Amino acid sequence: MTRVSRHDWVPQGVDLLEDRAWEALRETDSSILVTAGAGAGKTEFLAQKATYLLQTGICPAPKRILAISFKKDAARNLAERVAKRCPRDQAQRFDSMTFDAFTKGLLDRFRSALPEPFNATGMYHIVNPFRRDYEDFIERHGYYGVSAQQLERRLLLTDLPIDLSNGSEVNRALADYWHEQFFGGTRYPYLSR
Repeated sequence: MTRVSRHDWVPQGVDLLEDRAWEALRETDSSILVTAGAGAGKTEFLAQKATYLLQTGICPAPKRILAISFKKDAARNLAERVAKRCPRDQAQRFDSMTFDAFTKGLLDRFRSALPEPFNATGMYHIVNPFRRDYEDFIERHGYYGVSAQQLERRLLLTDLPIDLSNGSEVNRALADYWHEQFFGGTRYPYLSR
């Protein structure tokens, strides 16, 4: 394993870092918020920070570093940059994944502890519907008093089981949406009447 002292460590694959970037990179006692426009080098900064933490032993084995991105390309790009800069034993302790992959990993790991009917049975897929998908659902089921925006927002905020006792059209639409998308042939096991 290659270990470098904090004072001897230098950025790898780049010539220099700005003074503020050096400060943020070396900060390990508190959280740092890094903001910059597109193409300013945030991904490179994160790769350098991970490399710094791994190579200086600030993140010693068996500890790991987790980086979460929105897109697969960004997650892969970040992992490749760290792998280029670190020895294999260090780079293997850097996990770069998307939000979807991270949450799917949690569900796969702990799904046996989830009560029915919230437990995904058999094979399942993570679904990220677009606004048009909500609009199509509303049109197919005739929920003309419900907008796609309402359905999308309420889907994220409504706890299961869904209360249908108040006769709300939005709640009925939510129940039908859950039934169609997530529970296949099971008829409304997640409703409260």
